[in-house]
Order: sequence, then C-alpha cells, then structure tokens
Amino acid sequence: MVNPFAIRRFLPHRSSLGANAWRVSIAGCLSAVGDGVRLVALPLSAVATTADPVQITAVVAATRLPWILAPVIGAAVDRLSRHRVMVVADLTRAAVMLLLAGVTLLRWREIAILLVVALTAGVAEVFFETAGHALAPSLVTDRDFERVNARLVTVQAVGLTLVGPPLGLLLWTMWTPAAFLLDAASFLASAAIISRVTVGTAAGPVSAGLLRSTLAGLRYLVRHRTLRVLIVLMSATCFANQGAFSLLVLYTSAVLGLPGHSYGWLLIAGGVGSLVAANTAPALLRLLGHRVALISSIAALSATCLGLAFVTWWPLAAGLITLNSAATAVLNVIILSARQRLSPPQLLGRVTAGARSVARGATALGATMAGLAAGAVGIPLTWILASVVLAASVSLAVLLSTSLTFSHGSR
Repeated sequence: MVNPFAIRRFLPHRSSLGANAWRVSIAGCLSAVGDGVRLVALPLSAVATTADPVQITAVVAATRLPWILAPVIGAAVDRLSRHRVMVVADLTRAAVMLLLAGVTLLRWREIAILLVVALTAGVAEVFFETAGHALAPSLVTDRDFERVNARLVTVQAVGLTLVGPPLGLLLWTMWTPAAFLLDAASFLASAAIISRVTVGTAAGPVSAGLLRSTLAGLRYLVRHRTLRVLIVLMSATCFANQGAFSLLVLYTSAVLGLPGHSYGWLLIAGGVGSLVAANTAPALLRLLGHRVALISSIAALSATCLGLAFVTWWPLAAGLITLNSAATAVLNVIILSARQRLSPPQLLGRVTAGARSVARGATALGATMAGLAAGAVGIPLTWILASVVLAASVSLAVLLSTSLTFSHGSR
C-alpha cells in the first residue's frame, strides 16, 4: 500500500491551504495511483485472457468510454455532497478491484468480467474527478485557486505517471492479484481520508430534471466568451499534442532506436516535467500573468513537437518531452482556475464535466488522426503537423487574448 506520508514531499506545503485541501490532495494522489495501476493491469489481463484484438481493445476503450457520460455525471455531482460522492466513488472502485483480485486468484478468465470492471471503475473515476475539481474551490480563497489546482495537477502526475503504471506493471508481472489488491487498498485509503473532509455539500438546491440541469451547464459553458475560447484552445491542444504523443511508443523504437521498455522512462521524464511545473505554476502566473502564460504554454507545446520531429538522440528527446509536459501542466492550472472563477458554484460540476468530456473526445480523435497520419506520411511529419496545429492555436490565443478575462464578471 502506498504510504501517504511518502507522497507528501511531492506536494506544496500543506499549512497555508488548510487541512481539507491537504486531505483532498493526498486522497487524489492515492486514487491517481490506483487509476495508474488499473490502466496498466486491465489491458495486460485482457492480453492474458484472449488473443482477439477486438476484445482487447474493447477492454482498453471501456476504461475511457464513461467520459461520454461526464456532462450527466456533472449534473448529478452538483446535486450531491461532493466529498461524499468522492468517498462512494472510491469505495466502488475498491469493491470491483477486490472482486477482480478474487476472480484472478480463482483463475476465472473471462473478458466479460474485465469489461464490467473497466466500465464500473471508469464511471466511478468520472464521478471522483468531477467532484474533486468542483470541490476544490470551496476549500480555499479565490486567490489560492492556482495553488490548489497546482496540487490537483501534481497528484495526477505523481499517481498516473510516476507511481501507478510502473508499480502496476511490476506487481502484475510478479503476482497478478497483487496489482488489483494494491489498487483496492489505494482507493480504500483515499476514501478514508476524504471522509474526514469537513466541507463539500452540494452547491445549492437543484429543482430541474437531470437532463435540463445537464443542458444548463453545457449552455453556460458555450455562452461564456472566455470559457468558450478556452475550451476551443484546450480541444486544439488535446487534439494535436496528446494525439501526437499517442505515437510515443512507436517513436521510441522506430525513431530513437530504443528498446520497448525505454518508453516507460520517457513517460517518467514527462511526469517529472509535470511535477515541477505544477508546483511552480502559481509563482509563474504571478510573474507573467495568465494571458502571457497561456500563450507561452501553447507556444512551448508547438516548439517541442517541432523539435521531436527532428531529434533522434534520446537525451534530447527526453528533455523535449519533459518541457512539453511542463507546459501542459501550466496550461491545465490556468484553465482549471479560470473555469472555477468564472462558473457559478451550483454549475461547476456540470461545466467541469462538460469541458473535460470535450477534451477527452478531442484527445481520442487526435490519437486516431495521428495514427492515420503516421501510417501515411511517417512519424516525424506527424509531429510537424501537430506543431502547425498548435502554432495556429497560438495565433488564435494572441488574437483573442485581449478579450479574455480570468476573473469574475465578464462573458
């Protein structure tokens, strides 16, 4: 089981943001570790169960498919106590992982079981992350939004990149049930910590039906000028940058000439970049301002993708990947903070879920297009195409930046 106190050194100092923010940060990290383990262990179990590529990809897709329901889940989160939603989501994931550990011990190998586990855990993940992002602003004052969001980005980097996947791979290889038992333990520990949070009731009464509430959140997201522009920029960066990075495993072997396992080290390099940037993002935003930091972050994404198109020496490639992940982390802090400041508390769950659903869709579409482009024109040119899309996003950000606001009171 992951020791919460060992994780503490990766996070900003707790005292200035309060005990509740600290609890949510630690719980978020533990849950992210569990998600990282799950995202590695479930596909490996699918490969061990069947050789049918359709069934294997179905398990992988099932871990992400629940994000389609994010807007509706956001509407549900806005009706409920947000920290209790997080507890129930963690307990649900723990239960299905314990079930899967038991099934694995009994050597029942059924794709149907893996699909049910993947879908259930995926739905619970959407509930947990949506509630966590909606809960965060209620834990701190307005001026500390960037700092608490930096924590959210940090714990994602630690759990999903640096700790969860390598740990899941190691345990699955040594003794498969251990990966799922650790997964369950991380979620149980997270639930125990979140249960001690003393705020987080629903933002206000909701009288409309679930569908009308969902549509109200989406309408607000689309009609608010700054949020609308930010979601366009976020979608473009997810489409181009994350789409191109879906080729990283092929880039590692085909372009850099490294063995397959080196892909994991490049992912860790990216995680380090995210970790450092998320912790320094609040100071950077105070120094540069949100507009300049927004434009600079997207420009850095474009420059690093362009660099990766021409680099064949792995240390330089690792450095570019680290810089790319750092720019992504800063961009995430900017967008999260703006969304929280500009959204009414009673709509925050829906606005958050709607925005993240669009981003996930753009990422999936980008990965598909990057794969097609790589097959048609090769991996290096695909990086260049991604850089061009990101450069166009920089131009759009420059053109619209003067009309954007990152505080209350503007549409």
